[in-house]
Amino acid sequence: INITGLHETEFNLDPANDVIGQLVHESKISGFIFIVRLGQLTDADKMGLEWLQRVFGEEVLQFVIILFTYEAEDECDTITDDLKKNPVLEQLLEKCGGRYHTCSMIMNNQYEMRELMNKIDRLFVENKQQHYTEEMYNTAREREDLQKSQCGSGK
Repeated sequence: INITGLHETEFNLDPANDVIGQLVHESKISGFIFIVRLGQLTDADKMGLEWLQRVFGEEVLQFVIILFTYEAEDECDTITDDLKKNPVLEQLLEKCGGRYHTCSMIMNNQYEMRELMNKIDRLFVENKQQHYTEEMYNTAREREDLQKSQCGSGK
């Protein structure tokens, strides 16, 4: 699910809920890959995890790996420095259990892709071979609907 630009518009989830609901119903989701351009954390990136949590529930964070992409090889070496200097980036990683991976923007390095797949496999094992389930999604939707109805009724 590409969430690029969601912060720029009022995003009505109703049509998307059907597509996402069908996806969750028909698929076993082992992980969510949250892609961030290395060194350029945007408002959209910051809001992206909030959107994931709102749509998929708090449980989604145990299935998220942040994928930092870079253009030049030397950018990859700056991730540790970026983490130390950027508390927002550090919080983003904390929310996802510190799970991240770096790879080239064009994603053509087989070693990097193999390592990403290994990290997703390890995430699956860490989650006791549990997938993100339709039940988790339905619970998140029910909570979101309840919050909307409480806000609408002035409670």
